[in-house]
Amino acid sequence: MRFSNQHKDYFIVLPFEREKEYAVNYKETLLRNKFYADFIV
Repeated sequence: MRFSNQHKDYFIVLPFEREKEYAVNYKETLLRNKFYADFIV
C-alpha cells in the first residue's frame, strides 16, 4: 500500500478519559458490578 508523502506526519489527537467507571442499567435494573471503559470526550 502506498501513501502520499504530504500526509506522512499527519495524526489526530482526541481528548479522552481513561478507565472511567460507569453504571449499567439493564431492563430498568442497575447492575451491581462495576464497569470501566475509556471514553472519547
